[in-house]
Amino acid sequence: MVYAFGVGDISVSVAGLDGGVLTHTIRAVGATSRALCAVRPGTQVGVRGPFGTGWDLPAATGRDLLVVADGIGLALMRPLAYERPPQPAADVPPRAGTGHGATEAPSTTAAPSTPEDSWLRAPSRSAAHRWHTCPASGPLGAGTAQEPHAHGARCGGGEMHADGPVPPHEDSVVTRCAVRRRQLGLTREELAHRAGMSVAYLDRVETLSGDFDPAALMRLAAALEMPYDELARGPREAAPGRRKAGPHPMLAQLSEDECWRRLGTHGIGRIGLSATGSAPVVLPVNFLVDGRTIVYRTEADGAAAPAEGEQLAFETDRIDEQLSRGWSVLITGTAEHITDPGTVESLTTRPGAQPWAGGKRDLWVRIRPGEVTGRTIHTR
Repeated sequence: MVYAFGVGDISVSVAGLDGGVLTHTIRAVGATSRALCAVRPGTQVGVRGPFGTGWDLPAATGRDLLVVADGIGLALMRPLAYERPPQPAADVPPRAGTGHGATEAPSTTAAPSTPEDSWLRAPSRSAAHRWHTCPASGPLGAGTAQEPHAHGARCGGGEMHADGPVPPHEDSVVTRCAVRRRQLGLTREELAHRAGMSVAYLDRVETLSGDFDPAALMRLAAALEMPYDELARGPREAAPGRRKAGPHPMLAQLSEDECWRRLGTHGIGRIGLSATGSAPVVLPVNFLVDGRTIVYRTEADGAAAPAEGEQLAFETDRIDEQLSRGWSVLITGTAEHITDPGTVESLTTRPGAQPWAGGKRDLWVRIRPGEVTGRTIHTR
């Protein structure tokens, strides 16, 4: 039995014993096995046993040997492979063969019986993880995980390294935790202390996510000063573009006519202003297309109100999340204040003229383009 502290224990085959070091083969299918697969070198685990019936190797002296294993059960045969039955020195060595497989197609492995001891090298492709424990004294026969499993230190949501799990290429608890921790300026040790857990257990909580230990994930969310749901599943109102890039993306330029066609009649865009002595600002606005100009309304003394004749930029875009494609249009030009009552009345009655932000916005601004450019991203 191998015990993951704070999680539970499971019965695990002893896949080898070499110089007092036990080798275990584990498949991550439940909370405890996932926790054990997530351990890092040096992590203490509990070991009890051995249990079960051993092999009566002397009884096989001088006989042919056939070993049959199913799926991950091949791990149990590994010690037998290195402890072959004794053979009379004068006799011809007995033959040994093996066959192994699984009930599920993805993990099925089949190896024909092979002569003599070449079967000892048959790999167990259905075995998901293998690591060693070095037994030490303790109430549970505590041991220390000596090295990660045979297929590399990757499990759950990220790969282990000195600073914790490496965020994977997709959004996960590991990614969100790493980003938020850096925003708060915390080290992994400080975050673990805040959450009331060890750094090793923090790794497990991150990589195994909410179904592993919901209470620990809740403490982690509190330590990161963010809602539990946001840490576990991501923000509900996230910015667009969270899907990965599509296959074979292609970036192309849009002509000026194509830019105006994509702008349509109205929508939401962004204006960029650069005030003297301060940093540039980019603000969202409801816009209308009027001829080959852009118009929008704002408060006369608001942040989006440029001076007459001021240089500014306008940008809008569209993103297709499902297909990972989209387009953007950028217009740079000069600001004009619209003061003609007839023009203001005409613009006010158009669809899309009412700003989403509400309020009294009596200043109408027209952007006279100096340059109109656009780009499109599509996939083949």
